[in-house]
Amino acid sequence: MGKTPIRLSSLAAALLIAATPILLAGCDKQKSYTVEERLDRAREARSQGELRSAILEMKNALKENPNSSAARYLLGQLYIDMEDGGAAEKELTLAKSLGVDEEAIIVPLSEAWIIQGEYEKVLEKVAISVNLPPATQAALRIVHGDAYRGLGRLGDALTSYKMAADLDPNNPLSLVGQANVALAQRDIEGAKANLAKAAAIDANNFKVITLMGDIPSAQGDFKSAIEHYKKLVKARPENLFYRTVLAWAQTNTGDFKAATKNIDRVRAILPDYPPANHIKAVIAFKQKDYRAAKEFAERTLSVDSNHMAALLIQGASAYTLGQIEQANASLTRYLAAVPQDRAARKMMASIQMALGRADDAYNTLQMIANEESASKDPDLLNMIARAALQKGDYESGRRYLEDALAAEPESATTMARLGIAEISSGNVEKGLDELKKAVSLDPKSIDKRALLVLQLLRAKRTDEALAQARDLQKEQPKRAVGHTLVGVILAIKGDDAGARKQFHEALAREPGNSSASFNLVRYATLDKNWQEVRRLLAGVLKKEPNNQRALLLLADLERQQGDDQESLTLLQKAAELKPEAREPAILLAQAYLARGDSMNAIATARKVAPIYPQDKALLELIGKAEMAAGQPDNAVVTFDKLAELAPADPQAHYLLASAHEQQGNWVAAERTLAKVLNLAPRSARARIAMVRAKASLGKFAEAEQLLKALIAEKPKELDVGDLEAARGVIAAARQDYKSAVVAFAAAYKTQENSINLRRLAEAEIRGGNAAAGLKRLETWLAKYPKDHETRFFLANQLLAMGRLNDADSSFQLVVNANPKNAVALNNLAWVKLQQKDAAASVGYIERALKADPENPEIYDTAGVIYMAMKRYRDAVGAYRKAADLNPTSAALKESYANALVADNRKAEAREVLRELLDGPYQLSDRGRINQRYLQLSE
Repeated sequence: MGKTPIRLSSLAAALLIAATPILLAGCDKQKSYTVEERLDRAREARSQGELRSAILEMKNALKENPNSSAARYLLGQLYIDMEDGGAAEKELTLAKSLGVDEEAIIVPLSEAWIIQGEYEKVLEKVAISVNLPPATQAALRIVHGDAYRGLGRLGDALTSYKMAADLDPNNPLSLVGQANVALAQRDIEGAKANLAKAAAIDANNFKVITLMGDIPSAQGDFKSAIEHYKKLVKARPENLFYRTVLAWAQTNTGDFKAATKNIDRVRAILPDYPPANHIKAVIAFKQKDYRAAKEFAERTLSVDSNHMAALLIQGASAYTLGQIEQANASLTRYLAAVPQDRAARKMMASIQMALGRADDAYNTLQMIANEESASKDPDLLNMIARAALQKGDYESGRRYLEDALAAEPESATTMARLGIAEISSGNVEKGLDELKKAVSLDPKSIDKRALLVLQLLRAKRTDEALAQARDLQKEQPKRAVGHTLVGVILAIKGDDAGARKQFHEALAREPGNSSASFNLVRYATLDKNWQEVRRLLAGVLKKEPNNQRALLLLADLERQQGDDQESLTLLQKAAELKPEAREPAILLAQAYLARGDSMNAIATARKVAPIYPQDKALLELIGKAEMAAGQPDNAVVTFDKLAELAPADPQAHYLLASAHEQQGNWVAAERTLAKVLNLAPRSARARIAMVRAKASLGKFAEAEQLLKALIAEKPKELDVGDLEAARGVIAAARQDYKSAVVAFAAAYKTQENSINLRRLAEAEIRGGNAAAGLKRLETWLAKYPKDHETRFFLANQLLAMGRLNDADSSFQLVVNANPKNAVALNNLAWVKLQQKDAAASVGYIERALKADPENPEIYDTAGVIYMAMKRYRDAVGAYRKAADLNPTSAALKESYANALVADNRKAEAREVLRELLDGPYQLSDRGRINQRYLQLSE
């Protein structure tokens, strides 16, 4: 089992000390000890394996004398014994600052770094001087070897270990290191040979004993390994690593009770220790508790995101639980690291086929299809065939099914699949013969008989299909399937009355049967008998509460009947049942968007976006929701991808141009609209948008020429309101607000919508008639209180006027309606800051960051707020993130430097300013920044 760095939290450290016997603390109250006496007591406790007692002695010693270098040094070594690298590093660094010799510090400090997995740091920081004693050089060579091994550089590791052995032949750890390299290379005999040499030097060394367990463990002999690991636990019961490897070996022998007992002791001290949580995940998975297995795997990954075994368990558990999206993501990462895992590839292919990604499934399986053992694996061959058929490669599908049938000649299922493949390839008669053979091999299979009936129908052999269906009715008189099939056939033959009767017969035998019910829903819909539709769907859901098709049909019925809330509830349930499914996600996102809940629309659509990365309808929906949410930057990214997928579609480019327009990037909007007009020269929407772009860029003559042409042509898709609105845009761009008001008023009169209203109000406000503009907005909102976009516009206008209390009230209403509106939260935080309400300001800005964690402007606002509150460290974090998200912004970089100075981190601030001066930044005042840099350099 691989060794993962242990990091003790402060809580874990507290638990560690709290677990020390109360008797010890009681004795301390009766007698006080000097620091030297406590050092002796700690050394004695350490030799007895009582590490927690020893640590407590050192902590008490340091209470007496915090500057005791010897106590710090011993405490650091004790933490190494506990495998707590972080705490060890802290104490050893303090010991060094208190005067402990570099030579004494460097080896344990390096070991602390190794425990934490900081292998590069060891190689970078630990120089090996020839002036050091040979034993110290050897110890450092061993540490270098451990670092190389941690990085997978086995050749360099072996060289370091051999150099260590030459320098100090009596150090068994150089031989342990060589044995571990041999184990990594699966050279068991080489590992055993080095172990024998190491044991001859010191058979009681803990790392030697660990190796005594690791070698049989690598051979699958976990019973032998357990005996050695038990020795380690007995000698050092508090060492979490030793108890963890023992629990792992016990897990592999099926002794889950003992393994759980040991690993729960580890987790009581370190609840987030990755190996411990991984073992819990393995135990749960083997006991078929898949929810617990997934939970513990996720705990493992939250600390060690590259833990491949945990990824596999997470993926397998999610797949078993029907969480296909999660399984897909986990197994994709796992197979990238472990491509030859056959079981994982099969699982991944099943997921991909469930998602309709047959090409991907086929490619996933091809890597193992040519292995020698593949020809004897009918399950694998069937899977490859299914993938090939699903992607339309009937020839390959047929070939693999023939191979699968050769491997398992009596498989009726494979024979039936081969029949379908033959029919799909155009060999109808041969395919039907194969299906009939499958039915004769498995005469009790209803599915195969039903499949034969459906294929006969497809071959237009209706009478033969009807005869087979009638036979199935006779053979299964209490089942619905025979009557349903007869009903379908009668419907095809035009006998609707007979079909309806058969479907009702089916429901009489199996109330709520979905196939019969859905067929009757179709008839009830034609009759516009909505009460019957509702009754039938309710019957299906009573029998199958999670039937997704019934939920979606009922949701659509409720929407048509005007019950939008019930429709939304049903869509939410359908989406929750299959989080990876495309249709319910899109329908739910559309429902959210129709209600003005753009943030939930985005979140819903984005959940399935990674599964369908090239789905144009999904991308369009996400982009539109992002624009509705006031996230034009995100919409640009989304629509840019859409335009890449559909380069010849003018609609895709038009949407991208609209996002650029909302972004205020008129140069990009003009460029993109030119592409639209190249693809669709007569597009009136694109031409009117081009008028707005030209006007906003100050190209008034071009804008007016375009508008004049549109007025002359009078395209059918435009009316007077569109043309007047364009005229208003040109006037507003010229800052001729009087003319803009006239034009926008005319547009609003023709098209009384919120866009024209906001344009008119803004023109009035900018033209000096703020009272009229604000009154217009307030009147509209009194009539349409749920128009949150217009209310947000009003709030921003009030903020610009300095009317903080009114802006506060308006932003509050926006946020109450949409608690995830990040921009509104950001602006409300700014208002609260101006109102000197610091606590509320912080609360809103942190909600904004949670709602949109990738927006540099929000981090910029957060930085201003934290600086105002003198929370300089938080300001540093906010400005750093803002600068990372917008690396070309000199202003954010300078703000970052200012926050560092305020946090008394002048050296770091100087480096940031140096980057500004040396980098490709447009600096408005280079001299001022240079002066600031020089001041910090003094």
